[in-house]
Amino acid sequence: MASMKNRGGLTHGRGLTDSVRAQRVGTMHQRASIHDAMMTLTGKGHMTSEQHVDLSKSRQSGDQADIGKLLEWSDLNDPFTTDSTEL
Repeated sequence: MASMKNRGGLTHGRGLTDSVRAQRVGTMHQRASIHDAMMTLTGKGHMTSEQHVDLSKSRQSGDQADIGKLLEWSDLNDPFTTDSTEL
């Protein structure tokens, strides 16, 4: 998505004409294979916390803490505990 938003991408530069969109979408698989080859060549690997902030240890531990809070809240505020048989 970032490549579509940079200068010369879909949202800047040449515009969002049908031909530009078709060209970009039609070459995405080729650009992905070039990206994959460059990542392998440079030894950067894929999906590292350096590239994606969501994969950092601090983000993951924060997410786990948030999930715990949600589960605890849902245990205390169960929407299905009622005497009625209807929702």
